[in-house]
Amino acid sequence: MVSAIEWTGKNPAVINSLELIKEDGKPVLFEDDGISYKFYGADSQKSEGTYTFDNIGDLKDIEGLKVKGKGKIVIGMTLGKVTKDSNRKLKVNYTINGKVREQIILSHTYKELSTRK
Repeated sequence: MVSAIEWTGKNPAVINSLELIKEDGKPVLFEDDGISYKFYGADSQKSEGTYTFDNIGDLKDIEGLKVKGKGKIVIGMTLGKVTKDSNRKLKVNYTINGKVREQIILSHTYKELSTRK
């Protein structure tokens, strides 16, 4: 799945990690939550949406990815039995000017992710 990311700060942000977390701050795990995932950086011109992995294009390691302005990230997922979870969030750990920061992002996409009809 390709999603937009945007950094509006004066200096670029360098991503250290992206992680899906639950309400208690613990990571989302396949054993407990039915989701296995890995994040990547992608071409900023790639359209947002869901693709098969071989149709996404060139991927970049998320760790160390510099973001200034608009960009794209990819989350590659393997899904088991997944139910909606309104407390599922994205935790972004990044560095600006040598200072490590963390931000929790609420995303309808991750909260509504489900394998149930």
